[in-house]
Amino acid sequence: MSYPKSILTRKVRLLIMSFLITIFFVISPIVIMYTAGYRWDNINKEIKQTGVLSIDINPKNTEVFLNDIKIQKKLPIYLPNRAPGSYKIKLTLNGYKTWEKDIEIESKKTTYIKNITLFKDNLPTKVSETKDIKIDALYPSGSGRYLLLVSQNNSIYEMDIFDTQNQSLEAIARVKSDFEPKINWSPFADFLTLQTGSGNQINLQILDAKNNDSTSYTFYSPITNIIWSKNTSKPTIFVEDRNIIYSLDLTTKTNWGNSLNDPWFIDNNQNFWSLDAKNNLLEKINSEIINFNKLPEKIESIVDVNQNRIIFKNNNNIIVAGIDNTTLKNIQSLNIQNLFYNQNTGEWLAWSPWELWTIYENGETTLLNRTSSRIDQVIPLDQYGLVLLSSENKLLGFNPGYYVEHELFKNGNVEKIGVNIDARKIFFLGEVAGNRGLFELEY
Repeated sequence: MSYPKSILTRKVRLLIMSFLITIFFVISPIVIMYTAGYRWDNINKEIKQTGVLSIDINPKNTEVFLNDIKIQKKLPIYLPNRAPGSYKIKLTLNGYKTWEKDIEIESKKTTYIKNITLFKDNLPTKVSETKDIKIDALYPSGSGRYLLLVSQNNSIYEMDIFDTQNQSLEAIARVKSDFEPKINWSPFADFLTLQTGSGNQINLQILDAKNNDSTSYTFYSPITNIIWSKNTSKPTIFVEDRNIIYSLDLTTKTNWGNSLNDPWFIDNNQNFWSLDAKNNLLEKINSEIINFNKLPEKIESIVDVNQNRIIFKNNNNIIVAGIDNTTLKNIQSLNIQNLFYNQNTGEWLAWSPWELWTIYENGETTLLNRTSSRIDQVIPLDQYGLVLLSSENKLLGFNPGYYVEHELFKNGNVEKIGVNIDARKIFFLGEVAGNRGLFELEY
């Protein structure tokens, strides 16, 4: 029997084998490199190692879109082997405001989307516990948990403290005063001073809002400078009365002696700071006076001192200077006037109507935002740096880390705000839909 002549001659078989071997040596490195995380960068026309995208935000049932394609995974999401380049990420959940951001994934690096909680899509509601009170002024504590509400009837002032955590209202004073009460909350804890006066007598009340404990002291001239101790276990202040400095707490009034010059400051180590007539900084430790170098501009007050830096203030600027032994260094003058101490981070937020800065504990400063929308008040919204920017008619949530902004409320009137971070609620005195009072906005 004869067989048909095969086309797979020895020469053809050798050609096929050579082709397969060639394909193997070409494809195998590609597969290996792909598996190892290398991709072709079509923009730069080169092979680059991939990056990683890690997403972990709240709420955990948030839907995540990458370049408008829904990621079919539950949070937290880990996406390895992402080709380097720009991506659009979108976070959505019913009842919440959509979060969107263009991000960059880099070769051999992990891009993190974290420490984010979506804003609830809510409207303000009036605080029912205060509906029968005609509130003329609002003074929030630094933590935002307590709000001092002031009502005025001629020269009679009634003051209540509203606990935003427990939703409770408690009267603390009803006084006659020749001037509007001067309220001063500690930047570091929920302590306050309340200064009123009648005739030639000044009454200065120190109050612990959390424990509802208070003490009053009498002076015969207005107290213009109150320095709060950073001691958060009990309220302690330093005041000056007729060139004598006193330490006051809930039980004791202590004479600290004559003030050196004005302005003055007492730090957490109870060292005394002031400036001489030539604008040189002085520090008094026990009985020893240490001279620092001269400051470049006139100082009106000393705001805060730690071992790394000192913060000054005058009528036009905030001045930040590093401390190196007996030398002031890296003196920076910021054309801003407003300050708020962030109890969560230990940083000072500083702002003008058009700029927002942060002052770190080590003395460094960073511009967080420059805006065409006016900024009246700035308050932290969480422990990660999210802040609330308030103007006369709107509230904005701003995340400096991602430079993302959300409009939380508009077309009303906002006078004064406080934020309870733990409850994730904004409280503000103002007007909503023609109705004035104290409102809360859950975010």
